[in-house]
Amino acid sequence: MEKKNSQDLALFVTEQFSNFSLPVSNGFILFLLHHKRIALVDLCDHLCQYNYMKSKTLLLNIKKIDSQYRDFKKHIPRNWWKIIEFLKREFDVQPEDCDNILKSEEMKERKRQELANSNLPKSNDSTPSSAMETANGKPVYNLRGGDDLTPKEARLQNRLSHLSVTQVKERKRYRETLKWYRNRILSLPPSVKSAQKIIQRKDKRLAILKAKLRAAKIECSSKKLRVPKKDEQNSPKMKDSSEQISSLITLLAERKTLFQNLQKDWLLLKSKVDDIESFLRPDKSDNKVGLEEVSLMIQDCIENKVPTSCIPSLIINLTSRMGVRVDLGPQQHSIEQMVKDMVLVTNVQTEETLQTVEIFVTCESVS
Repeated sequence: MEKKNSQDLALFVTEQFSNFSLPVSNGFILFLLHHKRIALVDLCDHLCQYNYMKSKTLLLNIKKIDSQYRDFKKHIPRNWWKIIEFLKREFDVQPEDCDNILKSEEMKERKRQELANSNLPKSNDSTPSSAMETANGKPVYNLRGGDDLTPKEARLQNRLSHLSVTQVKERKRYRETLKWYRNRILSLPPSVKSAQKIIQRKDKRLAILKAKLRAAKIECSSKKLRVPKKDEQNSPKMKDSSEQISSLITLLAERKTLFQNLQKDWLLLKSKVDDIESFLRPDKSDNKVGLEEVSLMIQDCIENKVPTSCIPSLIINLTSRMGVRVDLGPQQHSIEQMVKDMVLVTNVQTEETLQTVEIFVTCESVS
């Protein structure tokens, strides 16, 4: 079965329930309410031409089926058969029931008036002010008296009057609390609002960087090395390219050996310079550590997987134990920036290694 939507439902209602017929169904009432655009307040007057009589019971039943119909319309494809069954169901109030409904409502109203009149204070009462209380500008009768009531009924009516006054007070207190919270949210300082904006910008930037890193990983994993065919291997272009590749490999090996030798020489010179500086440095308790040493210490901490929130306090404590003072303590945001830079450097190094691997693999395939 195809999925139904609101247009299919409107077409079904107009075709099946646009005409009045007895017994009256829920679909006819909902057709007048939703498709003829008759307001809920005016619908009772409109139904009078179909031998209905205006009453509270009729209005309550219309509201009831309207709320159920709206709940069904939230998920029309799932509730399609339930909606059809609900529309075909008979309306709870038929035209022939209106006389009985009006009589029962008149009797209830008469009983309510009699009950209210029986609980009014008498004229010779010494305390007439205790007979009624005011709640939100409306009179609330004190139902403690009454000769026709049993003690249980009088007690229940007393509780009802007390609950009505308490409800008004609680509603007022709730509105005041809600107003206070709204004013507090609107009166936030500018620093908090600017901090929220900075956090949002950084979150967006982190999301973009994560997406780029994820795309780079996918591209590296999905990249396949192309294997040349036999005809291409014997071509002069491939021979020239193989010679170029071999020369590049030898050049790369020479550069690596040169770099290693230079690194060894640099380490020897650095050790000599350190020995000379330690010999010439005066022995004082107010020695200081520069920014380079602090950055190297931060780098060591990051490589050893120390949490970024603990790095500043750890560096300050270690330097104080050695009798050395730090010129400028590391900040949290600078440490996080160093972590990001190191991640970018590692990504570049991995990309370079992947390129060298590709070159070696192609050389092996050519050979």
